[in-house]
Parts: sequence; structure tokens; C-alpha cells
Amino acid sequence: ANKPKLATSTEKNWKDKIALHMQGVKANGPKTKKAGLLALMEEEVKYEMMSLTTDQALAKLEAMKNQFPKWVWKTIVKLTSLRVNHVNDENWETYTPEEEKERGADMVYGKVIND
Repeated sequence: ANKPKLATSTEKNWKDKIALHMQGVKANGPKTKKAGLLALMEEEVKYEMMSLTTDQALAKLEAMKNQFPKWVWKTIVKLTSLRVNHVNDENWETYTPEEEKERGADMVYGKVIND
């Protein structure tokens, strides 16, 4: 069977997270099992992302470009080496009034970027 990449981790912090969430998965109550499974799945995604090389992560971001609001993409470009290939305007760091409005109202990406 194919094991998730996280299951093969040897780092203590990841093993501790697996052990913690497996307690929930092995619990008797269905809500606790579900919460443990969801938490374990989230950790698997985090581990996959943290295991990427910088080039792999940048390529993944570029492939997802159209899924992001424009202000998010500008911020990603600003904070990464993607600016080398994606900057084509001298005002590239400035948000348009519309982007600024979206940025202020966006609770999902705003939280991710600010964390």
C-alpha cells in the first residue's frame, strides 16, 4: 500500500504530531475519530508542502497563479524570487484601489499572508 509521505517521517516533531492525532483516530467516539482524521490529513498536507524544495514550491505557486485573487498574486511575487520573472511594471508593488478593497475584505488569504 502507498503510505503518505508523513508516515515515513523520522523527525521527532512530526512523529509527535502523528502520535497525537492517532490517539483521536483510535478513540471510541465518532466525532473524536473524525477530528483526529481531519487533523492528521491537515498535517499530511503541511508535511508535503514543507518537504518541497524552493524551486518545487515556486513552480507549484506559478501553476496556481490563476486561482489567487490579483492582490494575493502580487503579494506572493513581492515576497518570493518569482519577482525576477513576473515583474513587468514599475508600480508592481502598488495595489490598485480595487485590489486594496479586496485585500481588506479577504478573511482567508489575508489571514494566511499575515500569519
